[in-house]
Amino acid sequence: MIACPRCGKNALEEERPALNALSRTTRTSEDTPVYVCSPCGTDEAMQDWLQGGATPQEDWPMDGFAVPDMVESIQRATDLAITEKLEELL
Repeated sequence: MIACPRCGKNALEEERPALNALSRTTRTSEDTPVYVCSPCGTDEAMQDWLQGGATPQEDWPMDGFAVPDMVESIQRATDLAITEKLEELL
């Protein structure tokens, strides 16, 4: 298991890295791509939108999310949508 470098808690998808989130701290052509877990990717997106930038890598691992209420709300909605879709298929 490879732990998310941003939170240090969630596991990264190793077999299909595209299921992880590309950190917003690595968006220029000179940067080495760094992947974070999906919840951290959501947190970075919300932080970038609401606060004008994501927490820099030198401040990782973080102790919790920067905007936890938003991340939890989005994660809950995503989980519900996936569950409903799976129920339709069964």
